[in-house]
Order: sequence, then C-alpha cells, then structure tokens
Amino acid sequence: MQADGKVRKNSESNPPEPFYEFSPFQVDPLKRILLRDGQPVPLTGKAFDILLMLLEARGETLTKDQLMDGVWGNTVVEEGNLSRNVSTLRKALGESPDEHQYIVTLPGLGYRFVAKVREVQKGAEEADIPPGLEPQALLELRPQGLTRRTLALLAGTLVVALTLALVVARWYKLLGQRTAPPIRSLAVLPLENLSGDPSQDCFADGITDELITDLAQVGALRVVSHTSVMRYKSSRKALPEIARELKVDAVVEGSVSRFGEEVRIRAQLVRVATDAHLWAQSYEGNVKDVMTLQSRVASAIARAIQVELTSAQQARLNLARAVDPAAHEAYLKGRYLWRQRTAESLKQSLDRFEQAIQKDPGYAEAYAGLADAYTVMVVNDHVAERVGMPQAEAAAQKALSLDDTLAEAHTSLAVVKFDFDRDPVSAEREFRTALNLDPGYATAHHWYGMMLMWLGRFQQASEQIQQAHDLDPFSLGITVALASNYYFWRRYEDSLALTREVQAANPSFYIVHSLLALNLAKKGMTEAAISEFEKSLALERHPYTLMWLGNLYAISGRRQQALLLVEELARRSGPNQSYAYPTAVIWAGLGEFDKALDLLDKAFEQRETDLTMMKVEPCLDRLRPNPRFQRLMRRLGLAS
Repeated sequence: MQADGKVRKNSESNPPEPFYEFSPFQVDPLKRILLRDGQPVPLTGKAFDILLMLLEARGETLTKDQLMDGVWGNTVVEEGNLSRNVSTLRKALGESPDEHQYIVTLPGLGYRFVAKVREVQKGAEEADIPPGLEPQALLELRPQGLTRRTLALLAGTLVVALTLALVVARWYKLLGQRTAPPIRSLAVLPLENLSGDPSQDCFADGITDELITDLAQVGALRVVSHTSVMRYKSSRKALPEIARELKVDAVVEGSVSRFGEEVRIRAQLVRVATDAHLWAQSYEGNVKDVMTLQSRVASAIARAIQVELTSAQQARLNLARAVDPAAHEAYLKGRYLWRQRTAESLKQSLDRFEQAIQKDPGYAEAYAGLADAYTVMVVNDHVAERVGMPQAEAAAQKALSLDDTLAEAHTSLAVVKFDFDRDPVSAEREFRTALNLDPGYATAHHWYGMMLMWLGRFQQASEQIQQAHDLDPFSLGITVALASNYYFWRRYEDSLALTREVQAANPSFYIVHSLLALNLAKKGMTEAAISEFEKSLALERHPYTLMWLGNLYAISGRRQQALLLVEELARRSGPNQSYAYPTAVIWAGLGEFDKALDLLDKAFEQRETDLTMMKVEPCLDRLRPNPRFQRLMRRLGLAS
C-alpha cells in the first residue's frame, strides 16, 4: 500500500506487460492478439511471433537467422517459411507489394520494423480496490475504532462512487463516439436488386457505379472503384473483413427496386470499426429522375460523414438532369459491357452507347462512353488507330460541348492527344483537368501514369499508377501497369517480383506472361523467356508479344524464327492497320538499323500509336545514338 492509501495492481512479482501501438494497430503480447482500431486481425502464431520480435527490436535490423532461431528454435525449417510468414504479416498490416511503411526488407540481411511505435505498460494503472480482495480482507484493513454504522456509511458511499464511475465511463464512451476519427475512405458495395427480375441486375450495378462516380468527385474521400467492389456482389463476407481488404473506414450498402416507371433506392452508411450506422434513407421517384435520386443519395452521404464540399463539388452533385429512361438503360448496359474489355463486349458497348444517343441526343455521358469504348478498342488492337482515334476524339469533344465537367471525356481526349495527335502538352492538360474534376477517377490516374511512363517520367508515373491502385486495388490492368513501369524504368528485379505475384493469381492473362518473359530475358534466361512468350501467344497473338519475341529471337541468333514473325506482322497489315513499329523493333534486334529506322518513319506517317513507346523501349537502345532516331523523337515530342 502507498502512503495515499492506494494499492497498485502490479508489484515486483508481477511486472507490467508491454502493450504496443503503431498507426491504427495495437498488439497485446499477453493475449497474443493484433488489433486494428480495436478489431481483431487474424494472424497465424508464427507471423505473430515475428511481429513481436520486430517490435521489440524496432529500428534495428534482425537477420533471417535471428528471426528463424527466435521463432522456430532448434526446429529445422526452410528459409521460405520465414518469407511466407513475413508476407502473411505484411498482408495483415495492409502493406502493398511496393510500399513497406511497417516492415522493410534489407536484401541479403534481414528485416527491420520502421514505423513509430508507442509502448504502453499495460497494467500499471492504480486502483482503489485491489483486484480479488474479499470483503473480509476489507474488514481486516479497518482502522481500530470504526463502528458497523460507519462501515455501512462507507459502503453506501462506495456504491454511489461506483455508480458515478459507470455514468462517467458511459459519458466517455459516448464522447469517444462523437469524436471518432473522420471518415477518409469509403466503399459503395454492389446495391442489391430487389425488383425480383434478374434482368434488372445491370440496372442495379449501373446505379452502384454512378453513385461511386458521384462520391469519387469529393476530393476529401478515397472511394474504391467499381472493379474492386463488384467482387463482393452476393458475397457472404462480413463488413469488417471487406473493409480490411479494401482498406476503408466505412461502407455504403443498400438496394435498388424498379417496378415499371418507379424506382426506389435504399442506402445506409456504416462506420465499420464501431459498427455504427451513421445514416440510412430511402429515395423514391420516377425512373426518368433516377440521376437526381443518385445525386441526393451522394449528397446525403457526404453530409453524414461531415466531409466539407467545395462549391464546385456541391454544384456538380446538384447538376443532375432528367434523362430518357430507355437512353439511361442503354447507357448502363454499355458501361457494363465496356468494363469486360473483350473485343466482342467493346463492340457491343458501342451499339449501346449509340442507342442511348439516338434516344437522347443531349446525353453527354453516352458520348463519353462512346469515346472510352473507341479509345480502349484502339489500345487493345481491336480497331485501327486511323479509324478509332478520330471517332474517339469526336465523341469526347461532343461530350464536353454538352458538359465540360465530365472527367471521363477529358481522360479519353487526353489519350487521343498523346497517342494520335502527338501532343503531350495538351494531353497532360486534359489529364490534370480530369483529375481536378474527379480526383477519385482511377482510370484517369492509370492512363495518366501510363503516359508519364512513355515520357520517361517514371517516379511520377509510379505515383499516379499507385493512386489508381489505391482506388482500385483488385484491378489486374493497374497492377500490370505498376510492373510495366518498373520494367521500362530498368528496375527489372522489382518488375519480376511483382509480375510473378500477378501471374500466380492470374495465369490466363496473356500480357502477364509477356511481361514475365521480358524480365526473364533481361536476366539472361533466354529459354525460359521464350517459353513464357509462347504461353502468351497461345492465349492471344498480340502484336506486342510478336514484336518482343521476334526481337529476342533476333538477338539470340535465331534469325529465321525472327523473320517468320516479321512475315506474320506483314500479313496482318492492311489499308487502315499498320504494324511498322513492331516490325522495326524486330529488325533492330537483327542489326538491320536502316530497315528499322525506315519502318519507324513509316509508323510516324501512318500515325501508329505504338510509337509512344519509343523513348523507353529497351529493345531500341542500340538505335538511340542514331541522328535519325533522335530527329524522330523530336517530331514526336518525346525528346528530353
């Protein structure tokens, strides 16, 4: 007992237990539990042991041997067990493959915990009543001369004190809820179709997408993109698990009902950490006013999370026009098909957008959809540049003449300006305009990052593509863009590591095999690279794959095999479609530099979009000192 009459919970025989806190995480070593904002995070025993060792040695490097000895002791295990458990730990902490804010790998040495850690001596608090002290013990502590009446009064005082303590604790809890950290990230989960008609699934998905688009315009919020949230359609996962996977503070869930001309949208906002329902509301109206209903939902959510809207953001949310129901439905189906990204689905999306425009000639979003469809078809080699790019530009310009606040139209126009018009300055201006209008538009970050990559501005490219990844963490195309940026940056080991991760989860995506092959070739693993290229071609005979494989055949002395691919590219060429650039890359590998340069000049005249790769393509490094090459770079606006 202390002089003030209080008794500590701990003594020298029961020392305080350390309790670690860092960022949103807490670690209780005694209970062997990892918490994120008070919610348990699943973690294997070995991964938890590694975390404890890293926390105890924070700021210092632990070698692999030290970690393996500390976790597995005398048990003989392979080093791969350590790396797998570190990977598990990183996933639990929410680290992305190329962003290690908690655990840093020191190649050849080990690991280091680098985040700021606060160590709390849990259990060192003081208490008026020692835990486990029985009433008889209280009597034994009674000073001589106290009567039972006095003890009764003391007991009554104690009851009052305990009651007050409970009231104060409850008050603090309520105060804590009212002062909870602000919501900075949000996921709109797929709205459930309650119409009883499966054909209305597309309508419900479209409303989900448009609600995401509305909320993404709020600069203070990170709103997860459509591609990543749609994987949770009909999912049975609990909200906390979904929120952890998407790294969001709150989720919006709800439903859409459509019966004839009447639509009802029901939505609720949930702060996941506390399971607090912050807002819920239903909105009903005529189907022609559905865009107004969506805007009302988005505005209500913004108010519920107490995010401050700029006047421009509020104006855009309020800028909802009545739209022909049939036109709106055609537009939603067009967007649904556009996201599938196959040659057939993109062609069908063109038809849907055209239908929407025919029914409502003032429908700006439908023109933006048309521009997006033509842009992706050109990039994916489903339509010739000289056919698709002018169509994309015309549609984007028409959309902006009707509504110059559409980020989608500015983004497609930016691609046309860079790929087809050879005007990187105007392209960058359009990208920046799009992102000012809609900072949460993942596609704009993605495509802007790709342009920066072709310009050789790799660090800026990485930042843009990473922002796209944060908004759309499960997008395969964005992850591949990250790995591609590392490759053209000549960071082959980083590119290879990320590409292997993508390939393990997506073995049927052709470009992943091509990218893996490129990195293997840079490591001198020619046969393995050729094998991966052949796997890619078995999935899709894309001109880029033919180009890179032909170049590898050439530099490895397999001239006849390289020439066979030159012939294939020649057969695929036509009046509107030229493959001069891919063919030039193969001739460069064969050492036929004049032929290669002639073809690059032809590609310029044919306005091939592939020429945007010239500045960073490793296969053309042997041509870079040539004056003709440098002159062409200047004409393209790619010179440093």
